[in-house]
This record gives sequence, structure tokens and C-alpha cells, in this order.
Amino acid sequence: MTLTHPFDIIMVPMQILIFLFTLYFFVIGFCGMWRRKENKIKTPKKTFALVVAAHNEEVVIGDLVENLKQLNYPKDMYDIYVIADNCTDNTAKIASDAGALVHVRTQKGHGYAPAEREPWKFHGVGPFDAATGAVPPAKESFSSVFGAALTELAEEDPRVCAITAAMEDGTGLTPFAGRFPDRFFDVGIAEGHAAAMAAGLAKQGALPVFAVYSSFLQRAYDQLLHDVALSGLHVVFAVDRAGLVGADGATHHGVMDTVFLSGIPNMTVLCPASFAELRAMLRRALFEMTGPVAIRYPRGGEGAFTADTSAGDFAELRTGKDITLCAYGTLINNVLGAAELLHEDGIEARVVKLNRISPFRGGELSRIFGTTKRLLVAEECSGVGCIGQRIAAILAEEGHEPQRLMLCNLGRRFIEQGSVGELYRQCGLDAESLARTAKEVCQ
Repeated sequence: MTLTHPFDIIMVPMQILIFLFTLYFFVIGFCGMWRRKENKIKTPKKTFALVVAAHNEEVVIGDLVENLKQLNYPKDMYDIYVIADNCTDNTAKIASDAGALVHVRTQKGHGYAPAEREPWKFHGVGPFDAATGAVPPAKESFSSVFGAALTELAEEDPRVCAITAAMEDGTGLTPFAGRFPDRFFDVGIAEGHAAAMAAGLAKQGALPVFAVYSSFLQRAYDQLLHDVALSGLHVVFAVDRAGLVGADGATHHGVMDTVFLSGIPNMTVLCPASFAELRAMLRRALFEMTGPVAIRYPRGGEGAFTADTSAGDFAELRTGKDITLCAYGTLINNVLGAAELLHEDGIEARVVKLNRISPFRGGELSRIFGTTKRLLVAEECSGVGCIGQRIAAILAEEGHEPQRLMLCNLGRRFIEQGSVGELYRQCGLDAESLARTAKEVCQ
């Protein structure tokens, strides 16, 4: 090599150095790729272990594998382990590195033969004979009356169908399911889907009735608005367990439905106070009304009031000149009791029962409290947005507000578990408490 310039002396070693650095980084990069490839090969293919605890393992596993296929899980991505009796000893070892999805299929009443044979009878356990499993005969309730009435109406019209969200027995639909299995749909614990399905059936000309507990209907609020009410579809909602439910517990109190149902456009809300009124309102809702209709009724049976005064929007059950007591549903029994106590003290109370709490027709509310000028509205619902507040606002807007107004309700709070009678006293809704409050209003 001929050196023609001193700078060439420096460039030669630099070129050699650049070549060596390039070779070094190439070798390092290649080794890193090989190492990652080796690690990938050594990583277990299984992404999780599916641990199944079940008694009928063939059925359970068949269902699960089919579901996993529908989710596009390749078979080599999971292992299935079956533990027939006890999963506590082996689950941790099986899960190990991959993590585990534990699927347990239980048997209601396992180990107690009567409960295994008729599990629905032991869903909410009351007194029963432990030796035989015999349960006292169920008393007639709003749920059973609804189920029987709907079955009779379905005999008259083949368009009538029933939907439940895993509460066939609780909502009184067992007779309907037995008589019309092709018109009965249990969608499982999926109230939103049940409401949407009812909308689809109504759109096709059926007469769907969705029987649901009040507190569970909250899960379907979006479908009530967008799938049913927005299109004005004729769906009947049989809202069971409306109001205080007693033994069912704090989570089951149906004290929010009056607020959210009465605010939905196109929705009609009916409130029977007796078995006779429930039968009449159900027939009217199916065959005489249009659009979505909710019929709300309580857990258990009817009270002293057993008449049917459901023909109008409201009914005057007692005349009086000093104060008007207003209620709806079975709470009317307490209001009638309060009126009798007031009568004993020389105060004559007018009693008005609301049959429909939404919508209110223009001008009708001023007739509710007549000429008494004092109004007390009693309700088993949240105080925020209650019917009493709506009545007061409409009366004020129309220039007919009473001189004195008292709203008796559950206030802005959650109600704990307790018997209905205990909760009435606690919340000031029993006859004695309502009478005391009415006296204060009259002073």
C-alpha cells in the first residue's frame, strides 16, 4: 500500500476498528435472538389450568369445552383437571405456574335428600320438618295470584308469553311454565337481556310479560329506556317485591322502582292494593293498554283491604274534611288504620288511594285532596324523587298547592333487614305513626 498522505496513516486503523465493532454487535445481536428463541421454546404452552369440581363431570366438562371452543381457545392452551369431591387439597399444586380458572358446579341442598329433590323449596328457608323436609303449605300471595291470573289470560290469547330471569318459582310462574312451556322463557340471571328479549317479542306482535323482583329490575334500566320505552313497545313488567320485603333482606327492598319507572317516558305504572286489583290491572295492562306498563306489588299477601277499586286513576276510600291521607299499593291499609285512629280523636281524614302513579293527567291532582287543604302522602320508597314530591311540584305548578303538606317515606337512606311491621314502625309508616304525624299537620 502506498501512503500518499499522513491522514491515511490514521484512517487505516480506524477502518479496522469500525469493522471489529460492527462484527461484535452483530455477534451479540445474533446470540440474543437465539437466546429469546430458546426461552420461547421452553415456555409452557398451557396458559391456564381449568379446575372443575363437580358431581356429573362428563356433562360439566362437555359444556365447558364447548364454551371454550366458542371463545376460540385452542385445545393446547389449557388443561382440564377434574376433582370430583374435594378441591382443597390439589388445586394449589395444579395451578402452579400457569394460574387456574376454578369452575365449581354445586348441587343445591347437597347431603339433604328433601332439598336435593325439590331445591326450589329451600331457596329461602323458613320453618320446616327436618326429619321429612315437609314445608308448611304456602299461603296465597301476590306472586301466586299473579302466576295463576297470567296463566288464565294465556289460555284466552296465544300471544301472551312469560319471561323470567332465573326466578320461575319466586315470581309465581311455575304453573305458567308447566302449562305453556313453549311460551315460557327463563333467560338466567340476565335481567337486561330479559327486557331486551321482551322488546323483541313485542315488536313481533307477542304480548310479553317480564316478571322480576323490583330490586333486580334495576339491572335492566338501560334496556327499559332504549329497547322498550323509546319505541313505545307494549311490554308488561310484573314488578314483584315492591316496597319493604322483610325477611328477604336489605338488598331486596323494592324502594327505588317508583323513582326510576315514573321518570321513563311512555311508561305507565300501576299499583294494586289487593289480589282483586292485581287480577284486574293485569288484564287491563295486557288487553286494553298500549306501550310499556309496570304493575308493582309487594311480597306476601293482601291486608284488610280486599276490594277492587282499580277502575279509575285514584279512588276515594273515606270522606273527611280535615286532612287528606294519600297512598298507593298495600300501604293503603296503614293509612286506613291511621284514619280510624284520627276519627277516634275527632279528626276526620279523607283517604285517597292512587291506582296509577305515572303518568299523572293534567288537572287531576287537585281533586286528590279536595277541599281539605292539608295533604299527607305515605310511600314505601326512597324520599328522593318520590311520588309525593312529584305531586307537590305539579300542584304548585298548577296553582293548587295545599296549605300544609307532609311527605312520609323512607328518606334518603338504605333500609336494613327486619320484619315489615318492624320497618314500618322504624320508618314512621305504621298506622299509629301516620296518625301522630297527621295530627301535627292539622294543628
